[in-house]
Amino acid sequence: MIQSTEKLPSEDTEKDLNIVIKIGGSCLRDGKTVGNIVEKIKKITEQGIIPIIVVSAMRGMTDSLFELITNSHKHHDPRTIDTLVSEGEQLSAKIISSALKSAGIKARAVLPSKGIFPIVTDENYGNARILIEETERNIRDILIPLIDDGIIPVVPGFIGVSKNGSITTMGRGGSDTTAILIGKILKTREVILLKDVPGILSGDPKVVDSPSVIPVASMKEIFNLGLRGGKVVSPEALIHKDDTDLRIVYFDSEDILEGGTRITGIKEKDTIIEIKENISLITVIGRDRVNIPEIIMQISRIMSEKNIEYFPLYISDHAVTLYIDTGCLQDVLKQIHEIVVKNEHLISVTSLSGIICVRITFYDIFTGMKKIKEAWDLLMKKRVKIIDLSINLPEACIYIQGNKNRIMRIVEENL
Repeated sequence: MIQSTEKLPSEDTEKDLNIVIKIGGSCLRDGKTVGNIVEKIKKITEQGIIPIIVVSAMRGMTDSLFELITNSHKHHDPRTIDTLVSEGEQLSAKIISSALKSAGIKARAVLPSKGIFPIVTDENYGNARILIEETERNIRDILIPLIDDGIIPVVPGFIGVSKNGSITTMGRGGSDTTAILIGKILKTREVILLKDVPGILSGDPKVVDSPSVIPVASMKEIFNLGLRGGKVVSPEALIHKDDTDLRIVYFDSEDILEGGTRITGIKEKDTIIEIKENISLITVIGRDRVNIPEIIMQISRIMSEKNIEYFPLYISDHAVTLYIDTGCLQDVLKQIHEIVVKNEHLISVTSLSGIICVRITFYDIFTGMKKIKEAWDLLMKKRVKIIDLSINLPEACIYIQGNKNRIMRIVEENL
């Protein structure tokens, strides 16, 4: 059941919805840290701002609940697991709401009630996907009246409710997703993610000494960082970002409205398909397992000295392969050949021209992988000669040979 109304908020109402503040689980360490966060929120309200608060479960609680449930239940019903695991975020919402009230601030924990909740999802328990149209309606219907009454909504992140009223969870990055999506739908001035780090850092503070804070980073940069081990913001959450400002701030900062890392840019489309032509393939063949680092270094030096752009290097036991612009082929081949003849472990350098690259860039991995399969199946069906496939998230390149106009027509008409 979904609450519905035809009434939309006025422009004046939306202008008052200034910021969303998401409180990470690592920030809810004890009563003292909760009290400090409440004081910072109080200072914000004294500026005439009524923030929307999104909360995670306290650190370790979700994992502990999941382990307890799966180890104590003979039959692991996904629906039951989601209902029980969601208690961590709901408890955090109750704690923050109660603490705000005790500080004299009007607040309310927005909990699933009679199957109604701001975030509406499908029933893929454990990794539910958001139903945007229903969610947009519910966010407006549930949160805006609270703001109009001067009440701070405290929303448990990570969880949703399906159309049939059952509680679901959204998987990794779910609380960030909740915050970013609310900010997007209500057109807030800013979404602030309170973390236990001062922003995006130049390195892992557990490994490197004195990493510096990156003051500004693009969404694409942070998306790539998240795919490759960066844990500050998940890629799943970033796909919902629009032009609303997004900042990562240390939860114990003197002023959480300042500093940290500002993330700029938006997701243009779920998938972007581009075609690049005039590409040539170069392969260096080895007799035995070649000294790969040495060969890569020598090839990279050639490219750097001549300022030549090249596509990813592919490495196997006996070969190193790269793709370059055909206009540079002859010059590069001559220089790589000099490397080959001086190295007893190398046999030959070969090339293949007339290659076209179909590049697929995506932000939603689920949608992106479906699009890659769709493109591959289509090209195979059309009997296009496929040379290679490279997947390096968040993009994939299918290298093919054929008539450029025919390839473009196939792609434009079918993908």
